[in-house]
Amino acid sequence: MPKKRRRGTIRIETIFRRYNRKYFGGRCPVVPIRLVALDPRELGCLDSWRSPGGRSEIRKILITRKLKNWPIFIRMVLLHEMTHQILFARGVRGAGDHGQNFRAERKRLMLAGAYDNLL
Repeated sequence: MPKKRRRGTIRIETIFRRYNRKYFGGRCPVVPIRLVALDPRELGCLDSWRSPGGRSEIRKILITRKLKNWPIFIRMVLLHEMTHQILFARGVRGAGDHGQNFRAERKRLMLAGAYDNLL
C-alpha cells in the first residue's frame, strides 16, 4: 500500500516537472528523485553512469532526507541539481563543477524568477 502524503504536500516530481517546463524549456531529462541518506556535507547530488562509449548519463537526483521537513530547501537543492543536469544534457564540459557555466546558468535562473520566494 502506498504511503499517504500529508494534505497540502506536493510531490518532488511535480515540482521537477514544473521547474523543467518553466525554467529549462522541458530539456532536463526526467529521472527519479529520491530523498536518501547522503554524506553529512552534501545536500544533493546527481547519480550518474558512464556508458561504455564514455558518455555520462544522469540516472537519479538525490537529495538528503534531512531536508524532508524543509520544502523550501528541497526546492533550492532541486534547482541546483537541475542546473548540473541541464549542463550535462547540453554536453557542457565541466557540468559537474561550479565553474563559469554553472554560475551563468544559475544567474539566468535567478533573473527568470526561479528563486523568487525561496531566498
